[in-house]
Amino acid sequence: MVMSGSVTWDVVDGSVQAAIRMCAEGLLETIDWKRIGVDRSKLIGAQESDCLVPYNITGQVVGYDKSRLPIGPKNIADFFDLQKFPGKRGLRKIPDKTLEWALMADGVSVKDVYKVLSTSEGMNRAFRKLDTIKKDVVWYTSFAQAMQLLADGGVVMVPAPVGRFYDAVKNSGKPFELVWDTQIQEPAS
Repeated sequence: MVMSGSVTWDVVDGSVQAAIRMCAEGLLETIDWKRIGVDRSKLIGAQESDCLVPYNITGQVVGYDKSRLPIGPKNIADFFDLQKFPGKRGLRKIPDKTLEWALMADGVSVKDVYKVLSTSEGMNRAFRKLDTIKKDVVWYTSFAQAMQLLADGGVVMVPAPVGRFYDAVKNSGKPFELVWDTQIQEPAS
């Protein structure tokens, strides 16, 4: 719409990643925080881009099928332990969250993840950890796929938003359990 000069939308709902990219490309307007009377520093995720307002925070966690893994994983290191927990893992085909979890599984403390990830050695470390499960990863592009992979037995573990797991358990009776120690916040904008 911006490129064609015919903008008909005032507000759009999307991911933080999309807002960052579109802002950098000049496809979104920057927000005048003083004009709307909001203290930007108090909004989780608002510092990510000058063009987004986070309105919802969810968490992503690792989930597993308890019928296939009666003694399930307890932490993100278990997600990467193919000996103790054999089977395919689902991972979303984007770098955010995936790289953070890889570093946490490799022993980086939560408070240091982004400091480590901001270095080339940190990136290499995350990819080395991902290489340890590379042959057992099934990549997905939507959260609906993640739930379907787990439900169909295509994977034994998969990260996804908490709400997706809740829905699968509550409304479809799936025997899914969650690993809470790896929850990563995800603001929507």
